[in-house]
Amino acid sequence: MSKQYTPVVGNWYVNRTGQLIKVKLMELAAGTPIKAMIEYLDGTTKIIDMEAWSCLELNRHLSRGGNVRFQK
Repeated sequence: MSKQYTPVVGNWYVNRTGQLIKVKLMELAAGTPIKAMIEYLDGTTKIIDMEAWSCLELNRHLSRGGNVRFQK
């Protein structure tokens, strides 16, 4: 079971299928997150509300310096 994380801009997360997702932007109302713009590795972006975020079942991806690199 995954832990529920509050989205943090610049952090990478991984879903149950191993897909990496980066939080690009946050929309706040009175200091509380209401929406997040997420980006997938292929460059696709999506704006989701916090209810949708909680359904993603994400885990924090640990990367050095916030960059994700792949070797061939």
